[in-house]
Amino acid sequence: MKRILFAMLAAILLGGCTSERIVVTHSDDGIGHLSIEGSPRYLLLPIEDCAPSSRVEVCAEDSLLQRLYIRLARTRVDYYVPFEIDNHPMMSHLNIRLDSTAMCWDSLRTADGFAPAHDPLRPVWHHTPPYGWMNDPNGMFYLNGVWHLYYQYNPYGNRHGNIHWGHSTSTDLVKWQHHPSVLAPDSLGSCASGSCVVDVHNSAGFGKNAVVAFYTAWGPPQVQCMAYSTDGGYTFTKYEANPILTSPSRNFRDPKVFYHNDSQRWIMVLAAGHHMEYYSSVNLKEWQYESSFGEGYGGHGGVWECPDMFQMAVDGDPNHKKWVLICNINPGGPTGGSATQYLTGEFDGHEFVCDTPPNVTRWMDHGADNYASVGWNNAPDNRPVIIGWMSNWNYCDSVPTTAFRSANTAARDLYLYSHDGLAYLGSLPSSEMEAALSSATTFPDCTVEGVSDTLRIESAEQGYRLNLTMKPTDEGVYGITLLNAEGDKLTLKYDTRTCLLTCDRNTYTHPKFSNSWEATAALHYGLQGENRPVDGLTPEQQISVPPTTDGRLALSLWVDRSSVECFEQSGRWVMTTTLFPASALDRVVLSADQPCEVHGIEVRNITTSNN
Repeated sequence: MKRILFAMLAAILLGGCTSERIVVTHSDDGIGHLSIEGSPRYLLLPIEDCAPSSRVEVCAEDSLLQRLYIRLARTRVDYYVPFEIDNHPMMSHLNIRLDSTAMCWDSLRTADGFAPAHDPLRPVWHHTPPYGWMNDPNGMFYLNGVWHLYYQYNPYGNRHGNIHWGHSTSTDLVKWQHHPSVLAPDSLGSCASGSCVVDVHNSAGFGKNAVVAFYTAWGPPQVQCMAYSTDGGYTFTKYEANPILTSPSRNFRDPKVFYHNDSQRWIMVLAAGHHMEYYSSVNLKEWQYESSFGEGYGGHGGVWECPDMFQMAVDGDPNHKKWVLICNINPGGPTGGSATQYLTGEFDGHEFVCDTPPNVTRWMDHGADNYASVGWNNAPDNRPVIIGWMSNWNYCDSVPTTAFRSANTAARDLYLYSHDGLAYLGSLPSSEMEAALSSATTFPDCTVEGVSDTLRIESAEQGYRLNLTMKPTDEGVYGITLLNAEGDKLTLKYDTRTCLLTCDRNTYTHPKFSNSWEATAALHYGLQGENRPVDGLTPEQQISVPPTTDGRLALSLWVDRSSVECFEQSGRWVMTTTLFPASALDRVVLSADQPCEVHGIEVRNITTSNN
């Protein structure tokens, strides 16, 4: 049975309609054989979000080039995604296993352009994929004034699958430009997380300053592969001798590669279940096992993933440096689900020696929505700047966005500070974020007892930063609530009696997202800064953040369309949460059990938009 479909679609989705013909032949085994007469740039695939996946095979005559699994429309079309024919020059036809009566067949279109559908919940200034699914950032590097961000990407739907390396670039870490994907699944599997290095030594022989990518091909099995770019990271060639590293381990992934100056070798850190493994190389192609680390250290409520590792000065002292090992974990985070922990210590090119006691867990972020935090290679002056996936594996595929799914956190600058002989990791929004702020709108200092008058934030839909400092006069509970006219709200509360700060997003009006969530951190912000025991929390959680000295709680809230990143103003802790309000959170209400002085209330809008 053969049917011929003429490409048509509303102009809102197309950059120009085409007149090519789509020819489909259905065979008795349930496979539709699809070819395109003409030379359009895109085949537009109709997606039904809740449909089961259909197998799509990209073929060249009788050879299989690529296999994908796509939720093609069966009873309704929720949205379209583009299949870029230009990226498949060898393709002669597609094989699609899907019932011949499915809506998909009459809904296929071709086009010379594609504009993603509008999604009212898309963040204003956080990085998001142009369409489709995104999770872990990976492979980031800086070169010639450009910050390159790659990420786990499914261009064929808004759920995890068909994992490519998506690609975006920025010159200011605020506004991002999207580019075609650089790595796609092949016979070894999907292209899972990894890292890139700028090969300034030409160690691998691909050329001086070639960009060399390391990624996990997710089969099974999980094996480590390499690709290289000679055009600055815009296109990559997969290494012909892949895989470069294998293991019998079931969990063996997310290679982080960096150059270790003291040993004059390249180091690879790999996540291997509940520990990290270290390998070394002189040519980036052949790797030697060095050691493993992790047993008895940090949190082990889930598997370890997405490592990063770098050396930093403590308190800015170049003579006092520590190595920081970032270890993402899923599940087992402080609020449940996924989260990012860190460990500090020494590294000699062979093994990492942690300087905190076993079973101590320290979190980079106390919220529910910061995962897979990793940094840029080759940043100017070895600047430690990172970015994370702003979601949680507990509910990431059920958030109420359609055209895209997931965003990244703001880029963050890291620093180490000391307390009682230990080094702690602090983070603040990047200096580029500060530069993107508008002039300040200030509110008068006040004393709050009970509930304050409502403060209104102008142009909240642009995104904004709210700064304020609270100084309780006595023990009690002190709060900040962001809300809108529809009743959506996010509430931060600090209880001086228990030294706990909580973040509560339990009130929503959006019918598609009912995740009830409350984050808790033992911050030890007691009025005198004393370290009090906290009932219900382990000793590891209680030392997550050192104390202050005067009881002041200085907060910096960075608010976007569907997220709030709450920083202590000096950067010693942060809580990140996503939320999906009906409109911008344009109102602020303060509360206090006892009289509380509030000063430094300042609002600045974000002046650079990605959309």
